[in-house]
Amino acid sequence: MMPDSSDSPLWLFCLALYARPEVAERCLNLQDRCHADVTIILYLLWLASLKRRLDDTEIERITSTTQDWRERIIKPLRALRRGLKNSQSMPTQTAAERLRQLLKKLELDAEKLQLQRLFESTQPSLPGDHTDNIIEACRSNLEIYNQTLGHRFDVADIDTLIHAMNLETGAPNQTDGRS
Repeated sequence: MMPDSSDSPLWLFCLALYARPEVAERCLNLQDRCHADVTIILYLLWLASLKRRLDDTEIERITSTTQDWRERIIKPLRALRRGLKNSQSMPTQTAAERLRQLLKKLELDAEKLQLQRLFESTQPSLPGDHTDNIIEACRSNLEIYNQTLGHRFDVADIDTLIHAMNLETGAPNQTDGRS
């Protein structure tokens, strides 16, 4: 998806990070295996890139803010899209693929709206404690999110996400949207 002038710094960060090698694969692995919300993972990494480390109360508030949207809108769109992948019930595979691509766009638009809500809910002040260590903030935010889900994130998934942020040179698009 191409960015436009109305895109938030959070959305631009998510696009840049998700496009990096292995990030999509790792995020989808956490989504499918651990029932993690990819938009929450990306949001927590964005906050970490801004040197924000959250506590369990803040992460629970974040997940509850978007849970209804995720359950009622995003998950059904995803289920429909995935159901069409190998569907034999459509008149043609071309028709099924066209519908699948439309559902994919709708799902992505719904995720963008979810991220916009998170971005707007954190402005003008960002949640979390300030830290000087982005790596520590990434690990902490993801570990606490993992605990709230009650699953075990694969360490390789987390390490890949943190590595993808290019912490030595700075995370992508480290603006917080404030001038």
